[in-house]
Amino acid sequence: MLGNPGSTSGPEPPPGRDSFLGLSSSSLSLEPQPQKAQSPSIIRLLSTLLRNDKHNSSYASTRLLIENIGSTSRPETLPAAPEVGEILGRNEAQGLQHNSMRSLEPSWLPPPSLWYKFNVGAEVHYTAFLAAVARNDEGIVVEANVTTENVTSSLVAEALAFRYAVILIKQYSVRRAIVEGDAPLVVNALKDRKTDAPSEINDIVKDVFAMLDNSTDTIVDFSCVNKSCNTLVYDCTKWAARNRFWGLLPICWFTGASFIGPSGV
Repeated sequence: MLGNPGSTSGPEPPPGRDSFLGLSSSSLSLEPQPQKAQSPSIIRLLSTLLRNDKHNSSYASTRLLIENIGSTSRPETLPAAPEVGEILGRNEAQGLQHNSMRSLEPSWLPPPSLWYKFNVGAEVHYTAFLAAVARNDEGIVVEANVTTENVTSSLVAEALAFRYAVILIKQYSVRRAIVEGDAPLVVNALKDRKTDAPSEINDIVKDVFAMLDNSTDTIVDFSCVNKSCNTLVYDCTKWAARNRFWGLLPICWFTGASFIGPSGV
């Protein structure tokens, strides 16, 4: 804990939480598909096959082996060269799609030694739910808070979330902190000390500057990251919005990099 945050506010949240569904692999199909552009490697293969003499015995004996690797039996029908290319093209497309699904998105990184990182975000519905989750240099959640603001603009809500984190930093007397979110307009205004931030968040940005100027012994940096680095915060804001909860989120509601909520207690 970074300090004594006081008691939580809001109604007692009901048990349970939604499950997060991952992407499932699609089964491969050999049914005819709309013709697509082939890769150079497939085009070269087709050219080679089509140049062969169709009366050549080696061409006639070409087979697509689809049975057990230890079996010597072969299918009765011989796919023509264009059909082979179509199959290879579909397989390549499936492989590219599968690889793109498996590609790693940027992930959250811990702060430097002796620093704290406050990830912030907002969920806007009938009102805005703002969350700030603080983690130490080992990636352990040490504080998590949710508050509400009567705004419906996503940009304003994100700016207020950054200001909320700075308020907590001052409240807990944190000496070195990074405030991180996925709102580039807000982060750019704060990092560059802009006095001409977008009009709807300009006053909020000035409030943050004023708080920092009055805390000369505190170092605060601002960071903009991919939304995939901010998923923990959005798990908190979505849960809070569904359950109309605000206040302190107990540390026991977190495990590793996951928000498990009261169902995990």
